[in-house]
Amino acid sequence: MLNLLLTRVDNRLVHGQVLEGWVPRLGVKTIFVADNALYGDSFNKAILEAMGQGVIDIIVVTPSTLARAIGGADKAKIAILFRNIPSVVEAFTAGFDLRELNLGNIHPKPGATRLTDSVYVDENDLVGLKLLIEKGVRVEARSLPTEPGVLVTGALLEG
Repeated sequence: MLNLLLTRVDNRLVHGQVLEGWVPRLGVKTIFVADNALYGDSFNKAILEAMGQGVIDIIVVTPSTLARAIGGADKAKIAILFRNIPSVVEAFTAGFDLRELNLGNIHPKPGATRLTDSVYVDENDLVGLKLLIEKGVRVEARSLPTEPGVLVTGALLEG
């Protein structure tokens, strides 16, 4: 059985909040980073995967292959990181069984609306979040596990 502890959108991917906040608190042993750009960049992919040597496994995959990739890691304590919401939707539509999603950090960008202090979404993100919520995914915005989360609902997404 899959032991999925965290599925998070954070445009910084693997960084201090994840490694110092979420990983030790949840006991994560393997991080899957589902990102097309990073997967296609062999140099930066190798650097990121080497970051965890000896402590944690970091595996870079594409969103569309995530479901297959995590299928072989059924006993590991897993966290999954996405750079953006469209990548989450890509993984979901490709068969990734998503039940809960953490929005950790999405930087401001042109046309984006502020959901929380660290989460800004544009129209494309809103469409993706609404789809996930309609399909039963629980979406929460929270930077660190010690902070209270903000449940993202249809009402919050309407503005």
